[in-house]
Amino acid sequence: MEKVKTAVIGLGQRGSSLINHLFLGMDNCEIVAVCDLYQDRVDAMVSKVKEVKGTDIFGTLDYKEIIAKKDMFDAVLVITSWESHVKIACETMEAGIPTGLEVGGAYD
Repeated sequence: MEKVKTAVIGLGQRGSSLINHLFLGMDNCEIVAVCDLYQDRVDAMVSKVKEVKGTDIFGTLDYKEIIAKKDMFDAVLVITSWESHVKIACETMEAGIPTGLEVGGAYD
């Protein structure tokens, strides 16, 4: 089974929950990069993925670094605050990255 390499931008309540309770249990999904505005969230998720999957992943505080590393993954999930997710999703799509949002563009 081919794995979809995925980057996640946004590690708040929804982002962390989706990774912990869904994506880390899927055999066909591989989290390879994470991003959040808070270093403790990034560090915690990098450690969690290492603990569960045994792999090292890229972590950053700047979503533009995720965009710059677009060759390392197949898709990105934007799970940020309502104020920023449409802007970030538009930037990732403009960079040619298949992009998913866990909610619609509710704020914009």
